[in-house]
Amino acid sequence: MNTRPAAFAAAGTVLLWASAFPAITVAVRGLGPAGLAVARLAVASAALAVVAPLMGVRRPKRGDLPLIALCGLAGMAGYQLLLNAGERVVPAGTASLLVATAPVYASLLAVAFLGEHATRRHRASQHWAGTVFVLPWTGSLLRALWGPGAHAGGAAIGSAVFLGLAPSAAGFVLWAYAMARMDVGRVTVSLYLVPAARLESRWSGWARSRGRPS
Repeated sequence: MNTRPAAFAAAGTVLLWASAFPAITVAVRGLGPAGLAVARLAVASAALAVVAPLMGVRRPKRGDLPLIALCGLAGMAGYQLLLNAGERVVPAGTASLLVATAPVYASLLAVAFLGEHATRRHRASQHWAGTVFVLPWTGSLLRALWGPGAHAGGAAIGSAVFLGLAPSAAGFVLWAYAMARMDVGRVTVSLYLVPAARLESRWSGWARSRGRPS
């Protein structure tokens, strides 16, 4: 099997996810951790709902729903809320280094639960499901946008939309493409490149130009 397209997809994912960390730093100041999670996943879900029919995405089987729900709760909702909260006190570069340890755990879990080795390919299905679990925090987003003392400026809103469209929607489509064609352990090793590829300086300059502290 030609894995070159999958490798390019993984590389694209690295670039998109690297840009997420500084964008979160900008957006979380105006929307808060919960509000940003709702906004990001809502934008991503809307974008994926539009393109899913064009990509021939099938409906999940009933037996897959519990696993999809678990992935959505832990891998999307929980991840977004914790990462957003962490970036209020931790620099974007430090956050990207911490997240870059994920390949270690992914490789160990792939061996333990999938019986995967370096020469074995595993096809992973593509799930979108985390938005449902962050909906209880929709009020946080509404208060940040229109409530008394609303403090979400254009930089925060623009960053949230970018996060939903690029790192979330486009990034996870590319990631799923790569995961379906390469070993889990092999693909997740590419996440080590995320800290090196992050675009903090560009986003920091963009934030400063709009009067936001970097």
